[in-house]
Amino acid sequence: MEAERNRQRLILKAAACQGQIRRMLEDFREIFSGGYRAFFRGDIPFGEGLSELFRAVHTFKGDFSQYGFMDASTHLHVFEDRLLELLRKGPSATMYQVEQAMEDARPDEMLEADLQVINEVWGAGYLEGSEMVSIPKARLSELEACLREGSAGPEEAAALVGSLKLKNLKELLRQYQDYLDYLAGRLMKPSPVFLLEGDDVAVDPDVWADLLQALVHVFRNSMDHGLEGEEERLEAGKPLRGLIRCTVTRTDEGRFCLCVSDDGRGLDPEQLKATAVLMGHASREALDQMCERELCGLIFVDGLSTKCSADALSGRGVGMPAVRSACLRLGGSLEVISTPGMGTTLRFELPEAPSYTEVQQA
Repeated sequence: MEAERNRQRLILKAAACQGQIRRMLEDFREIFSGGYRAFFRGDIPFGEGLSELFRAVHTFKGDFSQYGFMDASTHLHVFEDRLLELLRKGPSATMYQVEQAMEDARPDEMLEADLQVINEVWGAGYLEGSEMVSIPKARLSELEACLREGSAGPEEAAALVGSLKLKNLKELLRQYQDYLDYLAGRLMKPSPVFLLEGDDVAVDPDVWADLLQALVHVFRNSMDHGLEGEEERLEAGKPLRGLIRCTVTRTDEGRFCLCVSDDGRGLDPEQLKATAVLMGHASREALDQMCERELCGLIFVDGLSTKCSADALSGRGVGMPAVRSACLRLGGSLEVISTPGMGTTLRFELPEAPSYTEVQQA
């Protein structure tokens, strides 16, 4: 029964998200065909590069799960264990071992079963079809007038053409509604109320792709760690269905805030301290001197997870560092605000229009 539900979900996602799925597969194949070496380029410390690779693989696992590629997601969960072994070796791990692991990964075999389902239903040309861009009639008329009258210089004309690709950030976030419903079923929790509110901010999906993909960790954590089960919510006097809210607010000129909040159990400072001590990240004395904001920031430490054991959903402790890394590459900042028993908010402060070149070079 579950296998058939997963199959139907993959088929529907393939129909609705062709462009996103194609980009995801292109990025995935690029990483496994040698692109992973970029994580180790120049004077980047080997350990830091290995951590970046692990975060990238972890994000792909979440993305595959979001779009219904459950077989590929399961394969990647197993492959993560291979990389985790190298991370635990510390200084004794070598680039040769990384290359051997990537060669042994067999990415095409990871994708084979899921792509077979897509090809059976949507045809073998699914990945070769061209992606369509929907252009509002008013914007098209503006561009036509600009080009016909010759009133714009090359830079202004290029900016107008580029603006045709922009999409409302709230609409791009809407894709996570289905994923939250899927996670709720898997975790046997009520589907949350998912609110998208605030200002309309247009962004370039290509420039924002890394952060939009990394947000899978935020929503997954809200469902897995944040929102309580039915009984716990009722005992706390909360509505049966949890709330996940995304709020977009313009701040200074050219910048805005994205807040992703849940009304769950919040972060447990004592549990964060205990995990940090166990990891050797900091002494108990140093942790006791930290303010609440600093303690909450521990969730961005590589490998730190308050979950007792990792499963296919979460527990590796690399998802939130991946989110922070993607945010910084856009020229943004990120902080977490949490109140025990009330919920957690991730507050992103971001530029509206970072250039694609700047993001690629970051």
